[in-house]
Amino acid sequence: MYGVGLSFVIPIKGEPNKFLISTNRSLTILNWDGESDEPTSLQTIVTVEEDKPKNRFNDGKADPSGKVWAGTLGGEISPGVFAQKVAAFYSFKNPRSPVRHLSDVSMSNGLTWTRDLKTLYYIDTLKGQIEAFDNDPKAEKLSNGRVIVDFKENGIPGNPDGLTIDTEGKLWVANFNGGQVLRVDATTGSVLRTVQIPANKVTCAVFGGADLDELYVTTANIRDTPEERKKFPLGGTTFRVTGLGVKGYAGDKAILDLE
Repeated sequence: MYGVGLSFVIPIKGEPNKFLISTNRSLTILNWDGESDEPTSLQTIVTVEEDKPKNRFNDGKADPSGKVWAGTLGGEISPGVFAQKVAAFYSFKNPRSPVRHLSDVSMSNGLTWTRDLKTLYYIDTLKGQIEAFDNDPKAEKLSNGRVIVDFKENGIPGNPDGLTIDTEGKLWVANFNGGQVLRVDATTGSVLRTVQIPANKVTCAVFGGADLDELYVTTANIRDTPEERKKFPLGGTTFRVTGLGVKGYAGDKAILDLE
């Protein structure tokens, strides 16, 4: 596994020691006891975009029904510069038979759903937008794509990254190169709340804690200049935010149909 690009880990329902992970452009089942230095086994079950070897998976999650969704990003052309509109976004009801929902993606990133699965919220980071799609789980089809919030049009610095939803149906988006997490009204696109984070490159936010009322926020310091590291010495830290007065949902586990 060394040297492999691993960007997400999803527990598999009913299999305490098994996880679905990304390995470059592949989905792989990891069998691991959570303590050993090495996994018991690794089983690659599907590889996408064989014709684009520089692409790789980025963000991925299981939806409330257990179906896995994940997207790719374009290869890095130069430090911090990625090929645009060469990636895609997929669902994996049967992981060996992926369904491609979006093409011409640049950097597939945050994703979350309403609990009834009727709406998917999605981020292609380099577009600088949070988008929404009507979701038909039975037909495995997305439709009626629309922009919920455009960062540039709203004067929000940086780009959107990771995404989650609270029990009131409001979105929480990590603001990469913006040093904050934003709570957004998914209907109006209004920014309802800003949570400042003492790091600039905010990458993801998820709810946790015993009552799911704490927000765990990851950050990065990749390619920070010496000046940036001095200004944001806590870049790369995971933060816990309490006292928000809202609750979220636990992460959903993957249900894999490998028949």
